[in-house]
Amino acid sequence: NDKHVEYNRQAGRYACLYYATRILAGLSAGLLPFIIKAYHDTAMMLSVAVVVAVVFDLVFNPKDR
Repeated sequence: NDKHVEYNRQAGRYACLYYATRILAGLSAGLLPFIIKAYHDTAMMLSVAVVVAVVFDLVFNPKDR
């Protein structure tokens, strides 16, 4: 029973870390063009690339199947 509780606690921590990194990546991509004004076009392309990667990771996540 103790192992089960420990496993659930670790799984919860992993889930928080997993979603926190995706939220941070998405928010960073959205804010990137506004922070880097000198290279606006490059920042916009990088922002779109990060958003697409996060969406593909969310949609085509193999561990959820």
